[in-house]
Amino acid sequence: MAHRMCKQAALLLAFTALSGPLAAAKPVKQTVPTHLYWGDTHLHTSHSFDVFLFNTPTSTPETAYRFARGETVVSPTTGENWKLSKPLDFLVVADHAELVGSVGKVYAGEEGYADTATGKGMLAQIGDSVAAQMLKAYHYLVRIGTGETGGDLVTPQQAYVDLHGGTKRQAAWHSYIDTAEEFNEPGKFTALIGWEWTSAPGGGNLHRVIFTPDGADKAKQFMPFSQLESDKPEKLWAWLDATNKRTGADFVAIPHNSNLSWGKMFQVEDSEGNPITADYAERRMRWERVVETTQIKGDSETHPALSPTDEFADYERYSFVMVPTGPIAKPVEADYV
Repeated sequence: MAHRMCKQAALLLAFTALSGPLAAAKPVKQTVPTHLYWGDTHLHTSHSFDVFLFNTPTSTPETAYRFARGETVVSPTTGENWKLSKPLDFLVVADHAELVGSVGKVYAGEEGYADTATGKGMLAQIGDSVAAQMLKAYHYLVRIGTGETGGDLVTPQQAYVDLHGGTKRQAAWHSYIDTAEEFNEPGKFTALIGWEWTSAPGGGNLHRVIFTPDGADKAKQFMPFSQLESDKPEKLWAWLDATNKRTGADFVAIPHNSNLSWGKMFQVEDSEGNPITADYAERRMRWERVVETTQIKGDSETHPALSPTDEFADYERYSFVMVPTGPIAKPVEADYV
């Protein structure tokens, strides 16, 4: 499938969200039908290093698509049969681009993964059970990622070479694409190809979920851009622009959990601390057409400290910044939609 059915729907949703208040002042002639679609743009599977190491290795993309389409599946966490009361219209399997697919290969004993310094370090973690061992391996990777040194830790550069760089992710990425093509049903269910860019400079959450309305012919011409290539949004937008010009692929990037960004998601400076410019705004508006306002890690719409007269401002707050020490950040406008 060269093109997905949901592109118009996604762009219409973005237009409505960004320019809705203007619609009443100046009616716009409707040229395409408008429909409300239900789906999920932010779903992880065991190809994400954290999901696998949280002892849910059977949460595969195939299972996710089957569940989204309304089929009965075995829950990766409870072992019970689960089924949606009503199928979704679309799904983005958006696993972390960092180390995507590699951790499963470590535990499968695959050559080139399990026998690397990073793979050996993960497998050497000791626990009273498989789940405990995997959780220790998760913290092992987190410690490497935060720059901790000493003991049995490898360097971030070594982990990159062992589990991420070169062609390490290619087989997993192509498998994603093939699975999306298999489950995509034009006019009935849209399987969108995507990933998550997991930038968190200084612990501030700048994550974006990224997807393309295009198919395998274009998606197999690139590898998903990750925070290991750059943790700066400007670099992400530049990559999206260059990849669009090279392959013709379009993209939507959705900022998520701005409530955990430590004041960085909507600040009025760029990544270098310079005031934002018209060029910055235009590049961001091109790719970031919508924004996620709520999810399991809290609501990002507003905060009682910022909206004292809004009776719903206290809805599902989650204030712990995503760093090992779990500090609570003071809410600022740059955190909320």
